[in-house]
Amino acid sequence: MEAQARRASHRLLRFGPVEWREDLPYPEDSTLIGMDRLRLVDREPTAIHRSVIDAEIAHRIGLTRRVAAARGFSLYRLFDQAGLKIERGIETLRARLATVVEARLLEIGDEPVVMAVRRETRGSDGVLLDVVDAVYDARRYSYHAEIRRDVTLTATNSHPPKSTEKHHASNSNDKHAFGPHLGPWRDRGRERG
Repeated sequence: MEAQARRASHRLLRFGPVEWREDLPYPEDSTLIGMDRLRLVDREPTAIHRSVIDAEIAHRIGLTRRVAAARGFSLYRLFDQAGLKIERGIETLRARLATVVEARLLEIGDEPVVMAVRRETRGSDGVLLDVVDAVYDARRYSYHAEIRRDVTLTATNSHPPKSTEKHHASNSNDKHAFGPHLGPWRDRGRERG
């Protein structure tokens, strides 16, 4: 957002214990903390992030209701400051109709379509750091990916190399910006876009 000269902020909607559910990749006996935030760009509602974190990890990084509500709060900065280096995240995207609450929070009105994103983030030691269910106003969300064919494959050698992740387009040094993009924005005095 800073690169787009936009101001990102958030409002804490909920913080506290959550029950384990089958769709969460934590062990059933885990003690879990839930944190729901309304994410804003230039004070305009843009996304709802519902994070679920193991209570031991939350304690280790110093995550409390007061910390989560603070201006400029960053969960990933807390991970970094506690020495939990993020190695990878896996995202699953799907478009769906917004719930009544989501449509109200995101001020969607008569276009109740959202982009739902589930992300599981793991540290360099493989520990699950957090699970985020994010809901974005679909009018302001796009996902950019580049797909490349491994040219080292031949007709006689049709098996991919054992490790291709280091060659993945999202890890390249190209000047492309891979991943999610937010916008367009309605700027005062300008057409939307």
